[in-house]
Formats: sequence, C-alpha cells, structure tokens
Amino acid sequence: MTTSSTDGLHDELSVHLGTLGDAPASSAGAFRVERVLKESPSEVTQLAWLHAEGGGELGPFVRKLIVAGAGLGGAYRELFEAERSGRHFRHLPRLLDVHEEAGRLVVVMEYIPGATLAEVIRAADPAQRPGLAARLMPVICDAVSELHEAFDSPIIHRDLTPANIVCPEGDPTSPILIDLGIARSWREDATSDTTHFGTRAYAPPEQFGFGQTDVRSDVYALGMLALFCLLGRDPLPDDRNRGFALPGVPEPWRAVVSRACALDPAERHATARELGLALRAVGKSQELPANDTLPTEPATLQPESAASAAGKAGRAHDGAFRALRLRVLALFSRVPGWLGLTWNLCLFALAVLVATGCLFAIIDPNEHDRALPQWFLLFQYGVFVLPYLYAFCDRRWLRRRIPALGRVSVLRETAVCLGIIVLAVVVYLGVIAISGVTQVFAQ
Repeated sequence: MTTSSTDGLHDELSVHLGTLGDAPASSAGAFRVERVLKESPSEVTQLAWLHAEGGGELGPFVRKLIVAGAGLGGAYRELFEAERSGRHFRHLPRLLDVHEEAGRLVVVMEYIPGATLAEVIRAADPAQRPGLAARLMPVICDAVSELHEAFDSPIIHRDLTPANIVCPEGDPTSPILIDLGIARSWREDATSDTTHFGTRAYAPPEQFGFGQTDVRSDVYALGMLALFCLLGRDPLPDDRNRGFALPGVPEPWRAVVSRACALDPAERHATARELGLALRAVGKSQELPANDTLPTEPATLQPESAASAAGKAGRAHDGAFRALRLRVLALFSRVPGWLGLTWNLCLFALAVLVATGCLFAIIDPNEHDRALPQWFLLFQYGVFVLPYLYAFCDRRWLRRRIPALGRVSVLRETAVCLGIIVLAVVVYLGVIAISGVTQVFAQ
C-alpha cells in the first residue's frame, strides 16, 4: 500500500470514525472481522474491513485491541502522532487510527501483503541463505535505526523476530517492522523495564529483568536474526556455547554475530546503524547469482529435489492465490449496498420459482416426476437450491449481524456451499439412474 493510498484511507477513516485523535463513539461495529491473526490475554490482532457509506467496505486493515493498563501499545501512540504531523517512515506501517475505547487501546493500520522473513528464509535453499541475509539484514538494521533515531527518545522494539518482519509484495527488499506492542521508549532515569519479555530466542538478558533495554537490546535481536537467516531456524542456547561456529555460518558472519549478541551490552555494536555497516561489509563478498531474486512470496527459489519443487511450487501458488483473493474481496467490497440488495432479491425470486416448480411437481406430477419419490423433490430444493442461494448472495449484511460468520472467511463459506451443491448433483443423478433402472426391470 503506497503512501498516497494510505493518506486517502486516513481521510476515509476520519469520515467514518469521526475526527482522528478523538475517540469515536463506537468503532467496534464499524468493522467486519475477517479473521483473527494473533491472540493473547492482553492483545488481539485482527484482519478487518471498514464498513463504508452505501454498504461497501474498505480494507483490509490490521486492527489491534490492546487491554488498557497492560503497559502495551505506547509506541503506536508516538508513531501515530508523528505520522499525523506529516512524517513518513519507510520501514514502519502506516497507522490510520489510534484511540481508547471500552477499556482498550484500538490501533488500526494498513495491511501489508507479503511474506514474513521467517517464510522467505525457510523457503530458501541453504546455499542461498548467506546471500539473502546479505541483502536483507542491512536493510532490517536501517528499519530498526528508523525507530531508534526518528523520535526524541529511541523506541526499542523488543520483539524483533522473523515473524515480525514483512517483506512486502512488489518490494521485498524493503522490509517492514510490525508488532510494536511491547516496544517502549528509552528513559534515561529508568533502571529496568516493565515485565514484557518478548520472544526468548531473540531477547537479550537485560530484557528479563537484569536492567533497562536500550538500542543495544535491539542490536542483540538483530544479531540473532542474522543467525536465523543463515541457519533457517531459531537460535539455540548451544549456539552460543559453540561460539556461533556452526555449519552454514561463514567466519565473517560469525564474528559479527558474536559481537552483536554479546551478553554484556557494552561489548555489542553501539547502534543498529553500526551493525548494518558491519553486515554490509560482510555481504560485499557474498553476491547472489545474477538470475537469483529475492522471493516476494515464500518458496520461489530453485529446489534441490523434485519433492521440494512440488512443495515450493504449491506455496508459491498459495501466495499468488492469497493476493488474488484480496484483490477480489476488495473489488466486491466496493459494490454499493443497494446493488447487493437488488441482486439478493433476484436470487430470491429465482429460488421462489424453483420452489413453486417443486410444489407443482408434488401436487400434479408428470410422468417423469411420478418416477421420483416426493421426498426427493423436497431434498432437491432444500439441499440444492438453498446452498446455491446462500453461496451467490451478497452476505455482507448477514455477516455483520451474526458475529460467528465474521470468523469464517467468505471463500470458505462459499466453498462449503458449492461442495454441498456438487454432492446434491451427484445424489440427484444417482437417484435418476436408479429410478431408470427400476423402471426398466419393472417393464
């Protein structure tokens, strides 16, 4: 999503949710939740669509609901104020609304289609990981530097993991940092952090109550991310015991990782930018082949075997299907409500005609209808027509009124209906065939 498009959506949200910066009267009903992306006792992350005027929808967006008083989400407030003042950040998501409502902090931000760093690296061949690390890690360091340097007090991410970095579709070498829930501003007078640990494999010792986290805490996590890029797995405690001298970790990389992940913060690189310069120096000798490109979706690199080729091709197909699905949903979400209602009335009229035909077939059956049991005519209507009607109707109004439907994707709903229709057709043909055979033997 480009800056210009998110600016337009920012204005659209202003219209539908009230003046940004003031808590809307009720934004909960203004969104349709497509699915829950992540959930914990203190935070829920959803993929949601905004109900627009005229019955359409805008989105998708990422919406976070953070329990007030949990000590989370402060970084979103700072980032939102900075973006509202006209500042733009290359490697951070565009926030569209941040407000408190019903004891929760509500954060609405752009949805960034793409693959996480975890998906990109795990889909790559081991021989290609150093090259991918050389391309991605310095830019990820730049992204973290943006958090550290763009505010009066550095914002420490504190949860830099492969799952919290997105390589966007169309521009995968410009990763975006997501999930700033436990990020915090560094305070000169603080001696320790609030108790939010992050992901243990990537969190430094000081994040577990041994002192206050600062920019060097994120440097530690960046070093562990570099190790993940090289190994294709999360770091283990034994990796440190071995001095990070591991198969798949070239010596120049090992030296940089060892310093970045030093237990004593004073021994690490002083800033993320300094670590980025060190990684760029290491990467100069590790050029990727000319025909090798960074995947925009997982599993687009050359495989080592036919089996992995099939699996990777399948994951690439899934990524393309996901992108197509979002485009189709975005297209249909802009259909005006009156047009959806008109379409539903037409489908209903068709269903009434079929029901009338079934009723006449029971009351005044012809020769063909007499060969079929009456229960089957009712079955034909109930199992064939009703799923057909539901599968192809505009269900937006129904999904808004039944929360359980909002937790099921539209495509999954449609697939179930079409599956029932196919089953009904098979049963119908089977009954016709059995009826014909019965008549033949009866004669």
